[in-house]
Amino acid sequence: MAAIPTIVAFRNSLKRPSESFRTLGGMIPETGGDGAAVFRTSRFAEARVRLEGKWHLLCVPIAEGAVEAVERTAAQLRFIRSSHLCEYRILYSEMSFSDELGRTNSCDVIRQSLPDGEPFPSAAAWMEPARLRRMIGELREEFIRLGFSHNNLKPSNLIVGDDGILHPIRYHYATIGEGCRDDFRALYAAAGLNPDEDGCGTPQYGLLSDIRAPYSTEGAGDTPFTPHEGLIRIIRNGLYGFADEDMETVIAPQYLWADDFREGRAVVETADGLGLIDKCGREVIPAVYDDVCYDVHDGTSLVRRAGMQAVFDYDGRRTEEFLQIKHQ
Repeated sequence: MAAIPTIVAFRNSLKRPSESFRTLGGMIPETGGDGAAVFRTSRFAEARVRLEGKWHLLCVPIAEGAVEAVERTAAQLRFIRSSHLCEYRILYSEMSFSDELGRTNSCDVIRQSLPDGEPFPSAAAWMEPARLRRMIGELREEFIRLGFSHNNLKPSNLIVGDDGILHPIRYHYATIGEGCRDDFRALYAAAGLNPDEDGCGTPQYGLLSDIRAPYSTEGAGDTPFTPHEGLIRIIRNGLYGFADEDMETVIAPQYLWADDFREGRAVVETADGLGLIDKCGREVIPAVYDDVCYDVHDGTSLVRRAGMQAVFDYDGRRTEEFLQIKHQ
């Protein structure tokens, strides 16, 4: 089974594509302030890259089962002909990377072709309302024709193509052959249009990766948050824990407070103080400190207690001795 990389590992691989990618070695990543521009979604980390004169979105899994969850959709899309949908392929064992122990691993990558055009939010700010209404209506009709549901249809997942049509991207939650159940109201609202004029209907489904999405807690008795890296914070009887995306408890509620998982680590608080845990609930840094500042970019944690501070690495090894905190 392919390994799960960290975002740091993904960014490092993008710095040397010819060495790190099996078939995409000629790509040029889009850059940000500190190198390749990498962003996080619920199950994937992603980057835009230029390859053979075209833009593509590369998505690597940062949660267990992320690729397996989209395999059926990716396979079905290969047999669908639609000018609205973009190519969405799984490239198995595409990226090689080194883990925190220096071991070489490989992971699957999703490559999605991106059309030439402009993101929907910026295009909606200047386009004629009548044109936008026509484009949204055409996309809705195409979804109905195909029996396609994007299931996370929001403005940031749409591109207004130079070809004059709307192209949805990021098919990580899409289903095919089960009928169209997407709510188009958010698109009409973003364009300043009234959805009822087009008979858009009453929304029935939430946006799976959106912070406003409703999450069912039926039978769980838990208060859930938004999923991060495949795990969701829950509160049960006033204590924090974690569940998977099916709301099955993974780490029993036992903390006074817990942060979301980032790069496989989460800051938690007990009656004795703050610490760091991994996704199995094991203590990486004991929860006895006054403060724990975890840096997702290099995996280090700055901890403070009783006027002293020290640095721990990703695996909880102390790399700097405790020193007196210097006040500026």
